[in-house]
Amino acid sequence: MQPTLEVWNEIDAAFRQWLGGDAPGARARLEALAAAGWQHAYLSLGLAYTRRDLGDFAGATSAADAVLAEEPTSVPAMIIKGDALAGRGAHRQAVAHYAAALKLPLPPDAAPGLRSELTRAAAVVKEHALGVAKRIDAELERSGVLADAPARFRQSLAIMRGERRVYAQRPLRYFYPGLPTVEFFDRRDFAWVPALEASVDAIREEAERVLADRSRLRPYVEDAGGPRVADVDIAGSRSWTAFFLCQSGTVIEENAALCPRTMAALEGVPLARAEGATPSILFSVLEPGAQIPPHNGMVNTRLICHLPVIVPAGCTLRVGAEQRDWRYGETLVFDDTIEHEAWNRSAETRVVLLFDIWRPELDQAERRAVSAFLAAQARSEGEGLPA
Repeated sequence: MQPTLEVWNEIDAAFRQWLGGDAPGARARLEALAAAGWQHAYLSLGLAYTRRDLGDFAGATSAADAVLAEEPTSVPAMIIKGDALAGRGAHRQAVAHYAAALKLPLPPDAAPGLRSELTRAAAVVKEHALGVAKRIDAELERSGVLADAPARFRQSLAIMRGERRVYAQRPLRYFYPGLPTVEFFDRRDFAWVPALEASVDAIREEAERVLADRSRLRPYVEDAGGPRVADVDIAGSRSWTAFFLCQSGTVIEENAALCPRTMAALEGVPLARAEGATPSILFSVLEPGAQIPPHNGMVNTRLICHLPVIVPAGCTLRVGAEQRDWRYGETLVFDDTIEHEAWNRSAETRVVLLFDIWRPELDQAERRAVSAFLAAQARSEGEGLPA
């Protein structure tokens, strides 16, 4: 039977009695209502709470199951069932219920007590996960696996422990399937890197020549009509500027003429090429104290490369869960379709030579097809790809 107004008042009174610390009295009132044939998820929830608090874990499980049968997303019932399972010694199943409760939507009017119970459940889940991780680590240590484990394997362990967030490729314009999600690539895997890095002193001299006349620099995001890279609108900002040698596949002859050794150093690099779209080659200039807010790049068929040429201490790039400090003359290669951001925490200007290359996983046929598509897209939309 569905409760009448009088029964509702009695249930509410029982809850107030329980909240006041009288679990036995509250349970007696609720058991009497249930024995009289009244049924409702709220009544079952009261029974679950009071039975749990009095150590009747079998009864608490039964009442929590009654709630979940009517309201499968009931966070309190899921936590109570976890508590009851823990009380009966079923720790693994209890943790599973706590973890499920943490994934359920929390009502906007949730009481502070429920939020406190969720905090407790989260602590138990974390403690369990750490215990499992320690046991796994101990076994791996005994087997000798951890001694020379690859970085990617260690990352997988960090993800399992909840110490590392998983970031996906989220290109804003074009997604090519089947490409691995890698935040930073190992520069040693690219045959062209040593020759480029050998030219860093000459490239730095040309960058300094550019910086001598700041009027040559343009905002990285030029105007409000351009793409927003984050919730923070940085259009027109002078804290993040650029000097383009090539933009959207078109060489800017006047600028390139100022930096002939830079252009020559890039001749052996597999730049991503699509008419009217890519590559872009530029000096990216970040002023002291500036931050580039989190954002995602346009297409995942290219990688962004930074050759740091003016890099004071305190300049950092985050891509996904990985952070790297720029180091003079050491190329960074990364997937900019993974959320990334940057900081210049120094009192000096930071400058990197930025350019884009093909993803190494794409064969020649794929590069030709993607190049044709990006060129057609650029002609159709009348714009290239932002660097």
